[in-house]
Amino acid sequence: MSKQERAKELYRLIYKVDGKVSFAEWYAKGESLKSVAVPSKGTYEFSGWSNLPDKMPDHDVVIEGTFTPALHDLVFMLEGGEYTRRRIAFGSPTESPEVPEKHGATFAGWEGLPETMPDEDLTVNGRYENNSYRLTYVVNDRHSFTVMVPYESVIEPMDYPKKDHYAFSGWEGLPETMPDHDVTVEG
Repeated sequence: MSKQERAKELYRLIYKVDGKVSFAEWYAKGESLKSVAVPSKGTYEFSGWSNLPDKMPDHDVVIEGTFTPALHDLVFMLEGGEYTRRRIAFGSPTESPEVPEKHGATFAGWEGLPETMPDEDLTVNGRYENNSYRLTYVVNDRHSFTVMVPYESVIEPMDYPKKDHYAFSGWEGLPETMPDHDVTVEG
């Protein structure tokens, strides 16, 4: 068989990546195709070769290498434990999960949550802030003073008022910790 006849029996397997020819190999019809090194592309993961046959057909074949953005874990921590975990592609928008309501508190947000996913795993922390309520001190139904106190905080009583020839009887209705509503105490 002549060299020209042998060349006619060989077919090209053409590898393309991102629409450009990466390289080509010659195979005879019916020959098993050997595995090829996986290409790399920065922050993307190789997804595979499209239309790659097991054996070479009797014509040239073009296969395309495809990539997908690398996936990373985004872990949302809430009150000392893992609340939820998501796999997000590098560069994709990050979205905050819904959080449960907490009695007497307001969710303050996720600390360190970027708008788009970085090229690494990331852990962010959620934080609640206790709501504050009014604590109003009233003396002899006239004089009053109001302070804002966070929910569940220990209440330090206001100094009692001094009046010549009178003894202060104390604050009536003053709780030890601030409840989830406004409070008025009388002295």
